[in-house]
Amino acid sequence: MVNSSGTPVNIRLVEFATCLTIGCLLAQQQITTLGEIYVGLGIFAGLILSNTLSKRSLYPNRFFGPISWLFMIWFGVSNFQNNRPISQEQAQKLITENSLQRPYPIILQRQLNSPEHQQRFQGLVFDKKHQKQARVLVTYTPDALNHSLNNDQVIWTSTPLALIPGPRNPGGFDYQRYQYHQGIILQTSITNPSQILHQEQSKRTFIGVAQQINKALGEQLNHPLLAPRQRAIIKALLLGDKTELTPEIKDHFSASGAMHILALSGLHVGIILWLLNLLTWPLRRFVWGQHLATLAILIVLWIYALISGLSPSMVRAVTMVTFWAVGVFLHRPLGAINAVMLTYVVLLISNPMWLFSVGFQLSFLAILAILTLTPKMALLWKPKNRILGYFWSMTQLSFAAQFGVAPISIYYFHQFPGLFWLSNLILLPILAPIIGLGALIIMGEALIEVPDTIYLFFNNFLALVNHIIDWIAMQENFIFRSLYISGAHVLGIYIGLTLLLFQKVVHLKSIALTILKSLSLTLMFKMFFMTKPVSDLTLFHLSKTTLMALNTKQGIQLFSSEWPLEDRADKVQKAFENHYQVSTLNIQNLPPMLNYNNQPILVIDQSGHYPKLDQPIVILTQNPPIHLGRLIEELAPCLILADGSNYRSQVAFWRAYCAQRNIAFSDTYQGGAIEKMLHRTRISL
Repeated sequence: MVNSSGTPVNIRLVEFATCLTIGCLLAQQQITTLGEIYVGLGIFAGLILSNTLSKRSLYPNRFFGPISWLFMIWFGVSNFQNNRPISQEQAQKLITENSLQRPYPIILQRQLNSPEHQQRFQGLVFDKKHQKQARVLVTYTPDALNHSLNNDQVIWTSTPLALIPGPRNPGGFDYQRYQYHQGIILQTSITNPSQILHQEQSKRTFIGVAQQINKALGEQLNHPLLAPRQRAIIKALLLGDKTELTPEIKDHFSASGAMHILALSGLHVGIILWLLNLLTWPLRRFVWGQHLATLAILIVLWIYALISGLSPSMVRAVTMVTFWAVGVFLHRPLGAINAVMLTYVVLLISNPMWLFSVGFQLSFLAILAILTLTPKMALLWKPKNRILGYFWSMTQLSFAAQFGVAPISIYYFHQFPGLFWLSNLILLPILAPIIGLGALIIMGEALIEVPDTIYLFFNNFLALVNHIIDWIAMQENFIFRSLYISGAHVLGIYIGLTLLLFQKVVHLKSIALTILKSLSLTLMFKMFFMTKPVSDLTLFHLSKTTLMALNTKQGIQLFSSEWPLEDRADKVQKAFENHYQVSTLNIQNLPPMLNYNNQPILVIDQSGHYPKLDQPIVILTQNPPIHLGRLIEELAPCLILADGSNYRSQVAFWRAYCAQRNIAFSDTYQGGAIEKMLHRTRISL
């Protein structure tokens, strides 16, 4: 396989990237102990020996490859283990230590994109006694403090630390896992000024300075002639500042398949690179002009990465361009695919947790799909008309990128925008003028006062873009929602596509064999990365609806207090089925009494009525008007459960009362959905 420029793809680099990825996946799943130093040294010794024997021609080079793969996998495992955050047990000790030593300091390292009326920071806390440190998510309300916090500040606070909670329901969005892959495992919230006892400026960091510049440039776009919606879009598109994006804007861009436009990525770097190539064209006519132009472009791109706050997506894109440019400068062109793979390896070594970042996955999959598929699509049709050729190239770009990210997009977001090609076909050609004009306005404000007519034109131009996005997003028939696939399926699909891509001749037989290989690998992945078995009883956490699942011999039986399921409950059900790779036989109305393996289950709702049973499992829903003490005396329940349909204050009272009476009690407010194995209930409880 070769690059579009004719440069052959470095297979060793691809192998290194693949093995490094496998090592990170193994370390993440904690199904191997290859991180031991002795194993690494043994593999390394075997690698040297194999290479020596190969050079002496005593044996063919049959051992060097497999041993080098093992070494790369071990390196990936070891590197991941060395860069992973502290464990939950260590974090719990840190919480305990800080609770005894209040107030404690937090170093604010990086400001994060935050929801409306809130600000969030990535901070750092220390446990001097045990020489540990951990990243913490700091959330605060500027209105409550009457001032803003900034990067590179140290705040002394008495607010308690807590672990970031996991998903409320099986298969739901795992916010804990998301933050863990950012290196954050703890959180704290500041709601009033008295909780900050002292604050001081710490040593300036590179990221802190970058975000300060980004914030200052963003303030230059706070012009009264720019409508709030237009201002939010241009700040996200040009500076990566998403703080002013409303949920409506995000939903419309996502439904239209144009969400990637609002995230600084390789697309924006490519547009800026094209603009810079136009500006530096006269310089290339002189001796050494090509090298000077390349150097100037790299400097400008890294400055842009700096003012964008050194976001990971921008660092990835600019690093990729840098590797490619250095290869051209040294007269050893890497080729686009090799530059992408080298960037992938370097970034994964520097921070292996990035592998589990959605943005990291989407950006590399999109660019690899563009580089590999667009040359093949270009062979299908070569229009003679220049205008048709331009739109055909835009179509190729859009379809290739969407094809590359479709499986993983469905996995994370559970929807697919059918009109993505239309939004990209319209927006991609006008994206360059938007970025160029926005950059001119920012630079102009730093030197002179920009005329109001330019702001007015820019506002109307962005308003037109909004109208296009809104119209496409309203075409509900072309938006495919509630799509669920497992991680094993995603891996199997991508491996199948890769195998098919590397085949020289593609015909019906090769496609069938590739599908067979993909299915086999999918089953293998499901065996290795299988989630835990479905519990006998699952009580979901919902605010209005009571939803319960029983794992019977006939399959999963789902019971609901409302039928048909409202939208929230329907999503919870589908996420549950996808998480465990099961399908419910039927959905029934929740009865007041059930029997599971001779274990009675009593559901008490807002009516407050219940029959006299012996040691049942009691489920309290919909705020039942009961006297809990009398219920315990009459029924002697072996277990009491409460879901999110009850008031939080009422559940807290039940919890405290059961603790006093030494009665087993669980509720969905504390740990999310309750999953119990009922065949052990009478023994363990």
